Amino acid sequence: MFRKPLIIVAVVSALAASAASSRAGAASFSDVNPGFCAAFGGQTTRPAGTELRLRLGENSYTFGNLVAWLNAETTTASINGGPVIDLTNNFNPITFEDPFYVTRNFYDTGIVLQPGVSVSFVYDLELSHQVAFATNVGNVNR
Repeated sequence: MFRKPLIIVAVVSALAASAASSRAGAASFSDVNPGFCAAFGGQTTRPAGTELRLRLGENSYTFGNLVAWLNAETTTASINGGPVIDLTNNFNPITFEDPFYVTRNFYDTGIVLQPGVSVSFVYDLELSHQVAFATNVGNVNR
């Protein structure tokens, strides 16, 4: 299998104080993109009280190339060393956002950060075969 680099993401809340993460009561989502997190040193800070959501995405100048990529990809994640979560079929339908065809994958973790708490994600994307791709990678994740 062709592999994009394994990406490990540590998410740390902005405030230092208490100790546990909760699974309810968030006022809003805080999206964490594993690729951007890894590109900036492997960690990011998110506000306490927000629910963490993994946000992944891909884009291409051509619809067919993005369909081929979706048919070849296998995407998994693990949170805090827990079981592997298969996100392969969690990508949204392809849309057109000039000049790109775009698909996104949002995974609601159910984890609401409490002050001083860290959460780690392991994200893996594999392609079953090589795909042609003409893209400006990264724009989809803004």
